[in-house]
Amino acid sequence: MFPTGCDGWHLGLNKTDNKKQTAAGFYKSRLQIHHEDFNIVFKEKKLTQQYAVDQWVKVEAGRLDCVRRNIKTLRAEKYQGRMDAVQAGDVNDVGVKVILPSTI
Repeated sequence: MFPTGCDGWHLGLNKTDNKKQTAAGFYKSRLQIHHEDFNIVFKEKKLTQQYAVDQWVKVEAGRLDCVRRNIKTLRAEKYQGRMDAVQAGDVNDVGVKVILPSTI
């Protein structure tokens, strides 16, 4: 699909403004239609569908890995909040609000 061997997304990839490029942002850009540029991705028909699915899986795996890496921290904070509430005698406000990514 990429005969010149152009790179895909990888850790440490930077945007033009030197900020980190996320996998989701990179593939959103890659899968947009740019009328002024030739985009090989849209010329490959069924291979385009497989490419989009493969990249979606890569992005979701990264998001799940992030939650998996931070779950111990989230659990520790939640447990400590419960212990503090029990010791203070205020069991009505037990728990910690945890906001997971919208894709989970």
